[in-house]
Amino acid sequence: MVKTGAGAAGSGKSALIDLEVVSLFCGAGGLDWGFEAAGFSVSVAIDIRADSIKSYNHNRPKKGRVAQVGDVAKLGAAELDKLAGRTIRPIGVIGGPPCQSFSRAAHSAEDDPRHGLPLQFARILKELNARSPVHFFAFENVPGLLKEKHAARFAAMLKAFGDAGFSVFQGLMNASAFKVPQDRPRLILVGLNRKLYPKAVWEAPKGTPKAFVSVKQAIGAFPAPRFWERGLTAADIPHHPNHWCMVPKSKNFETEGALVQGTARGRSFRTLAWLEPSPTIAYGNREVHVHPDCKRRLSVYEALRLQGFPKRFKLIGTLSSQIQQVSEAVPPPLGKAIAESILAIVQVLTGRTSIGHADAPPPGKPARARLSVRKALPRPSFVGADRIAGGREQPAGLGDQLVAERPIARQQAIEVEDACDAAGQADCRLDLRKRLGGRRSR
Repeated sequence: MVKTGAGAAGSGKSALIDLEVVSLFCGAGGLDWGFEAAGFSVSVAIDIRADSIKSYNHNRPKKGRVAQVGDVAKLGAAELDKLAGRTIRPIGVIGGPPCQSFSRAAHSAEDDPRHGLPLQFARILKELNARSPVHFFAFENVPGLLKEKHAARFAAMLKAFGDAGFSVFQGLMNASAFKVPQDRPRLILVGLNRKLYPKAVWEAPKGTPKAFVSVKQAIGAFPAPRFWERGLTAADIPHHPNHWCMVPKSKNFETEGALVQGTARGRSFRTLAWLEPSPTIAYGNREVHVHPDCKRRLSVYEALRLQGFPKRFKLIGTLSSQIQQVSEAVPPPLGKAIAESILAIVQVLTGRTSIGHADAPPPGKPARARLSVRKALPRPSFVGADRIAGGREQPAGLGDQLVAERPIARQQAIEVEDACDAAGQADCRLDLRKRLGGRRSR
């Protein structure tokens, strides 16, 4: 939920806009945390792992049980409605299907069932968009998806997104460019509804690649963690409930010079360097990175901080479960950068307005779109900017007929109406015409 503007003229209240998204393969909620920080809200989040769902909800105590355990391959719009407790009409769909089968280090079989999960994402996106216009989707995965051996699968994925009604754009983003102390390159696909945004172009934010945060800056001042032992509980772990790690049993941890900062001995003994970002956090069995002091492996809390999670974030579950959750998470700052780049397009291409969906009405009555104005985020790159008066605001023409921070031009409102027309959202169109005094001028 986003507060925008000053409310209706004379009301003294802020207008509220629903910028709801559905999150598929949500994990512990790193991508969602980033979208929430940018102003979006999550109507329902789905993941197949129970501990991930517990972690997701634990860190959002005021939002109820937004996240639910579910198999995306077996869900559709009706099932999502049941899990959400209402009919959902999201403005976007976000998520990152498990990427192990596409990673460079993976040697997955051709029939690995995880290969088909992106198509399940596209299937649900298509179903939701057919019911009520979905403005965008955001899809996160590993760059390995672009490898030649996955070319046919990637092409099928793009076709499925296109068939769902979206123009698809791709970009490579590295978390280290967004103040995350980790070298974590990721493939980002963003889709924009072709009917709502026929000329829009999304470009991946670049961030500040040279201004990285080092491992020492992130975790250098942390006290020693607690080693795992049977019966250990979160209450027994000082500093932070996730500041625990495996007992260092290998002789490499005891032998002087066996482990050196910034080097790797296979995948099992990759040692971090204090003055560099961490390598990609993707821990397999006993492959948690080695702490720069070379005496132990990282704690879960240290890994969380290297993933860009805030200090207060806590993971639930066993040590092995927490290691899996932090490995599969999307760094929240990366998620926020993606969300802001999308929100800028949504705002600029609708005359610096945001269209969201109100809570679902009683059965049989259509949901009503709300119109309000937000201060525009930095302009994205897009084609046809001159459609909105060259990107500049026009003289006031609607006065207090719009719930707005300041009046917007009639032409800008017509752009929103055109978007409603293209999407076939009659209720949105009628609402705008009423606000415009029943006229449509060119």
